[in-house]
Amino acid sequence: KATRATTRRRLWRIMVATGLARKSKNLLNELCVEGKELTVEYGIFNLGEGTAHDVTLSDESFPSELFTPVIGLPEAHFHEIAPGTNVSHVVIFTPLVSGGANFTAATVTYKDTAAAAEKREVSSSTPFQNVILSASDYNKKHAPHLKEWFYFGVAAAIPFLGFPFFLFFSSFSSHAGDFSKAKKQ
Repeated sequence: KATRATTRRRLWRIMVATGLARKSKNLLNELCVEGKELTVEYGIFNLGEGTAHDVTLSDESFPSELFTPVIGLPEAHFHEIAPGTNVSHVVIFTPLVSGGANFTAATVTYKDTAAAAEKREVSSSTPFQNVILSASDYNKKHAPHLKEWFYFGVAAAIPFLGFPFFLFFSSFSSHAGDFSKAKKQ
């Protein structure tokens, strides 16, 4: 029976053997909204014993007809990543259309040594799907709804202001003749 420690050791051996052990791709926004910025963070962690050379990150999940890059590009190149260190890369996009979006894994290629002719290729964290909300759907849920609150305030104020005014006006109109007689005397 494998214990948690032996499982960790096996995973560690796999990580050391591959050189670049962990690659991640995270969306930092809670919601993806059409026309609003979407921040994507990539992390490359070298848990291996040797330096990774000629590291290239590329991501094809954001086609130009669906996303506009605001800051950064979905491709990055790092000359080398020392053992036990990590690098991160952040890109900000603006989604142009709403609907379902399939965010595939980013690809990282690297060389084990500077002189190596062959590059290794690994993928980032698991691909996932996300829904990009339309701007109108987002505003329905997250706008301050000032017009609705104004109508509610007016409707709530009518009983508190209207009923006393009605009582005063009906009392005043029934005694209006008494006030005019009192002035003449």
